[in-house]
Amino acid sequence: MRRQDPSGRPERCRKEQHRVVEVIARPVSPVLYPASPVLCTRAPGAIPARAISGGANTETKQMEKITHLEALMFSAVLESCVDQLTILGYIMPVPHKDKTDINHVCATAEKEVYPIFFFFFYCCVPFLPGRQYASDVITVTIKKMEELGTFSSLTDANEREKARKGKFYDILIRSVLCSVLPCLNAESHSHSVHVQKEIKHNKLQETTAIVDTENNYMKKNTDLQIQLTQKKCSSAENALEKEIQNLKSKIDEEIQLHMETENFLMQEYQKVKEKLEYWIEKYQKDTAAKDEELDDLRALKAENLETMQRFAKEVRHQHLNVQPCKTALGLSLPHFQVQAWWKGTMVRRFLGPYQELEKYLKGKGEKETGKEKSGAKKKRAK
Repeated sequence: MRRQDPSGRPERCRKEQHRVVEVIARPVSPVLYPASPVLCTRAPGAIPARAISGGANTETKQMEKITHLEALMFSAVLESCVDQLTILGYIMPVPHKDKTDINHVCATAEKEVYPIFFFFFYCCVPFLPGRQYASDVITVTIKKMEELGTFSSLTDANEREKARKGKFYDILIRSVLCSVLPCLNAESHSHSVHVQKEIKHNKLQETTAIVDTENNYMKKNTDLQIQLTQKKCSSAENALEKEIQNLKSKIDEEIQLHMETENFLMQEYQKVKEKLEYWIEKYQKDTAAKDEELDDLRALKAENLETMQRFAKEVRHQHLNVQPCKTALGLSLPHFQVQAWWKGTMVRRFLGPYQELEKYLKGKGEKETGKEKSGAKKKRAK
């Protein structure tokens, strides 16, 4: 925190003292210092860094060549600087009366530097000639960098300008020292008060920092616990999801197996159903055929029964007719032997009513022969 007295004098003097000490102790910066210094917006009383006359070694050293990629990068940056300086040249063109020599500027700097330095915060040397000089130096540096891979022209120009500016910066330092000396007494008086305030302020900041650190620690601890809990929950959730996926895969496998089994059983059912329909149809056909045969046999049985009854009547009739003949002839055979002989003769010779029996036996023999032939064909086919 910056402190300033109501008059503003001691604070400014202290700043000037620190800046003068920094300027004297610090070596020259390798930044470009053009022939006419460029406009610089720095803090009140700021002094450009430079080396005290005779304090720096101005011998040039052998510079290492940079790579082509680095040369392109540096060239891009320097070209951007040249473009900015060109834009400033178009905004503020150089009048003829401002093209003064640096020696004339240094001769009048001691009279003009103090009011400009403290009230307008600008360097006393005009800006526009320095802009043109800086643009030229940067252009030459870009060419050397692209051709040779070094920026020695920039350092050479820097050394030349530092040598020419020694007198100018001596004048600036003398002016600043003259303005700082009256302020040293007031500075030493207010320094102790300022130190005490700074100590209290630092203690307060330390306490605040400790409290903030504890709060941050508690907050981070809470966040870490929450993250740990979330991680555990996420791991458990992932495990459950994996188990669910495994169960789903098993269920899918069981469903697929069930579908395959069902399809197989349906196919077997269709086969069995077709076989059952075939055997039912065959049973119906065979039953119908057997019924027809049974009807034929019944009809044949009825016909045979009728024939036998007729034969019995004829036999009785013949027995009645033959009995008197036997008695007359004196035959000794029993009457039933005669009847049996006669009946056998009629059957063997198919006489009388047994003519139809001959037809029946012939038809039955033909049927049995056809069945034997069909059975032999089936056996051969098998």
